[in-house]
Amino acid sequence: AGTTPVTLAEGPLHPRPGDLMRLANLVRTADIFGPAPDETRDISASWKRAGGLLDDAPVPAIILAGSSYSLNSGFLESLQAALSREVVQRSLAGGGFSGAILDLLDIHADLLQRTKLVVWEWPVRALTQPLTDAERRYLERDLP
Repeated sequence: AGTTPVTLAEGPLHPRPGDLMRLANLVRTADIFGPAPDETRDISASWKRAGGLLDDAPVPAIILAGSSYSLNSGFLESLQAALSREVVQRSLAGGGFSGAILDLLDIHADLLQRTKLVVWEWPVRALTQPLTDAERRYLERDLP
């Protein structure tokens, strides 16, 4: 664990349509056509840092590459609190199993130079889905 004090704060309850309602494109339908939305609270993380605005600060050495769950669930903030370290968010909404990790490897590989840990979150439903074209291309490419 790190040494950066992290404080989590929860916002007020608000409705959030479930993932299946979003996947089925039923979010904008009348309430009688689906289950009631989940009630959730947004979570935010804040750090106590010493020094001024222009002081050197360590670059975060942990990256979270995940799905929309990592963006919408408070997972990032909880991970930061558990590790007592700042985590860089590189998750992608709709990225599924490999969207965020392929984006990180193919487009933002420079971020990996100073990274010590990549946390890869992906939906369990990906275990039963066929490979996407992007995944297949990545697996078939020639390695340096």
